[in-house]
Amino acid sequence: MENAFGILAAKWRIFRRPINLKLENVDRVVKACVVLHNFLKTEAENAPGVISAYCPPGYADRVEDGELFEGEWRNEVDLSSSAFGDVAASSTRNYTQDAFRVRESFVEYFSSVGSVPWQAEATGLN
Repeated sequence: MENAFGILAAKWRIFRRPINLKLENVDRVVKACVVLHNFLKTEAENAPGVISAYCPPGYADRVEDGELFEGEWRNEVDLSSSAFGDVAASSTRNYTQDAFRVRESFVEYFSSVGSVPWQAEATGLN
């Protein structure tokens, strides 16, 4: 998840800070950015011999023989900024039901109509 969101934040400035929108508009913005991300990735994969400027080789994190190699997106995003800083743990370490519902709606969307052909293979779920 960190890898996916990191790439989005590196490419789409709106994710580099807290999003100051109504909840329903945040949902739309996130979905629109992910659709654009998937479109750009898919178009690059369907163009033989073309190296994608959007997400070139080595841009995303990858695991080889059990070793993590961090992607270049990490050099483009200030991970210490307010949008990426550590979140202080609450006393109960529980998140709200609203946050749970938002997360579950994203899981459902990106596991169904929002998925891309290479998703299952990339996540090892095939």
